[in-house]
Amino acid sequence: MGKYNLRFIKPLISLSLGAAIITGAVVGGAEDASAATNYKISNGILVFKATKKVVKGTVTYKGKVYKNGELFTGTKGNTYYKNGKKATGIYKGRYYLKGKIYSGIANSIYYKNGSKATGTYKGTYYLKGKAYTGLVVDIYYSNGKKANGTYEGVFYLNGTAFTGLHPNTGHLYINGALNTVLRIFDGDLYNGARLNEGVIQYNGLWYAGKRVANGTITIPGGQIIIVDNGRQTGTINSGPGSYYSVVNEAIAKLEALKFYEVYTINHVTNLVDARRQYNEAKVAVDVAVARGAVTSEFGVNYWRLAAQWREIDRYEGRDTKEVAINKATNELARLEYTAVNSIRYATNLTTAKLQYDAAKTAVDAARAKGAVTSDFGTNYWKLADQKTEIDRYEAKESKEVTITKATTELARLEYAAVNSIRYATNLTTAKLQYDAAKTAVDAARAKGAVTSDFGTNYWKLADQKVEIDRYEAKESKEVAITKAVNELGNLKFTVVESIKDSTSLTIAKSQYDAANIAVKAAIAKGASVSDFGSNYSKLEAQGKEINRYEEVKKAAIKDATTNLLALTFYTDKSIDDATKLEKAETQYNAADTAVKAAIAKGATEADFANLANLAAQKKEINRYKVAQDTEAEATAAVKVFREAHAKALALTVEKAGIENEAEVKAALEAYDKLSKAAQDKVSNEKKLLDDLVKKIKDLKAAENEAQIKATEEIIKFEKITWENAKKDVLEQGLTDIKDVELLIEKIKDKVVKEDLRQRYENIKKKIEEEYAKRK
Repeated sequence: MGKYNLRFIKPLISLSLGAAIITGAVVGGAEDASAATNYKISNGILVFKATKKVVKGTVTYKGKVYKNGELFTGTKGNTYYKNGKKATGIYKGRYYLKGKIYSGIANSIYYKNGSKATGTYKGTYYLKGKAYTGLVVDIYYSNGKKANGTYEGVFYLNGTAFTGLHPNTGHLYINGALNTVLRIFDGDLYNGARLNEGVIQYNGLWYAGKRVANGTITIPGGQIIIVDNGRQTGTINSGPGSYYSVVNEAIAKLEALKFYEVYTINHVTNLVDARRQYNEAKVAVDVAVARGAVTSEFGVNYWRLAAQWREIDRYEGRDTKEVAINKATNELARLEYTAVNSIRYATNLTTAKLQYDAAKTAVDAARAKGAVTSDFGTNYWKLADQKTEIDRYEAKESKEVTITKATTELARLEYAAVNSIRYATNLTTAKLQYDAAKTAVDAARAKGAVTSDFGTNYWKLADQKVEIDRYEAKESKEVAITKAVNELGNLKFTVVESIKDSTSLTIAKSQYDAANIAVKAAIAKGASVSDFGSNYSKLEAQGKEINRYEEVKKAAIKDATTNLLALTFYTDKSIDDATKLEKAETQYNAADTAVKAAIAKGATEADFANLANLAAQKKEINRYKVAQDTEAEATAAVKVFREAHAKALALTVEKAGIENEAEVKAALEAYDKLSKAAQDKVSNEKKLLDDLVKKIKDLKAAENEAQIKATEEIIKFEKITWENAKKDVLEQGLTDIKDVELLIEKIKDKVVKEDLRQRYENIKKKIEEEYAKRK
């Protein structure tokens, strides 16, 4: 900050301007009764009839308001006048109707207290005065009304992302997006956007069309099975679903896959087709594998199955918790305006908002899929920091912007020299310039600006005010001296160390500036130093006290800067044990205390070059603490997991059976819900569960194979005409039928087993009877 100039006697060369005193007449509610007889219009100027001199002040004449003889344009008492009449229109950014600040709709713009407003008015939503089209808190508006239609790829009904059947097409939408997967909605199965057609398996149940199947159905591959409420209970025959026809069906479905290359799915309609193709091919392959087929038998297109699934997963990647977390962490890593004062220009603000919105949306989406704070890593804290920085910059205007406005208005002052105002038109222009500059300077001071921030043109402000007062000759020398003496008497900080804090510093400066201006104004009217009495010396004394405290502030800033430079743990992962944490907190507390002490003495954030390191070290402290908390959370979660699934985890691969499938599946589902840190602690248990799943799958495959072979053998035996068989054929039949009995014993399905056993007994009895006849 610049020094307060103390050389007032020789004469006053430098001035510091605070609040200026402008006096003027107030517009009356009624016209002066004598106006018609005392005034007249001469060359467009209101003058006295008797003297022909311009009427000073503000008066009403013949229904019009005049100021200093000219028709008045401006505001008085919250009323807007233009050419002397109450007017309608925009003045200094506010809208007036017949002179009054307006709230309501004018020219399709929504105003509140004269300013373009944001909010709902008479059922229409406005943003900065205009009927809004877009999203507000997930509600879609079109021209201010909650709307129907597609916006940014999402379908809305009455402003809300739509879930249900499209009123025109009948297609199924979920949260505004066209459904692309198998899904139950209102009790019916949908395959993509439409009701399922044909036979398909979903979540372990067989469906025929839109409903769970019952009775006899032919599944993909041609096999005929018996189902009860969607669950298979038996097999009638292999029918057209012979081994080779099943394999050929799988080969055909694999060849029909068309979206196996990266980026071939580029629209939701492609996604629907891709999922249908994949589901059909997957079912066909699974049926063939259940019949004993191996990978090599599916031909050269088998690789397409996994490739098409990867492409579907790429397009729909947001649907998995892991992908959602990855997206969120990537967006968090892009946040680059987390440090205090890192947003310096409007372009920075736009970028910062876009980054914040993207990261916030990604984090919310991941949380909706079950993610917790620890899943997002150390960059999660940047989200709150960037929001704080955005709010700081948007707190109306930054200090830098207000200083720039003030210096621009100061540069426009063109009547700072004595006698530069020669005509009434000059006076009007000078006042407008002065008011604009004064308002801008006061606004900048409110943001923490000091005199030196305004540059060399700052002194023109006081000079132009003096020149305005000189021309208007509103005050005599005596009145000016009286004002100066009064302002000098108001000086309360003339004693050393009477300024204790930033608040008293602000008051002291305001008192000093007011007295300084009054003294200069009096001198301009011919006063001398002796006219001001003994209090004149207070001006110099208060100036010295202001300068003294400014030095105290500098010392506080220096101390804070030293403590900021002592910070050593402001980089990522620089704290890796409790000792460093303790040291980092000690450094942070010392620097934070010093910075706050300096600010209390009038310093601003701009005075600290390394202030960003303070926030960075606090962030690193928080990161380490969260990491420790995450470790504890993971340990606790692992304990709960092991206790809840102790039975499954106690199994061995050798002893596991099909009856253990439910508990193994439950354990794996619980594992998937663990955090990454917890999963890392149970990697051995995960391997065991995977091995158990494979063992159970092999057992089920073996059981299925026994059922298929037993059925085929029974059919073969049933086709033989045993009445015409020779004795040696009958003997061989009695031997071979025993193998069928062994296969039947391996079958677990009671219904199927009983059916095959009954047929087996009938065949065996027939062979024995025929054999007995030939003895």
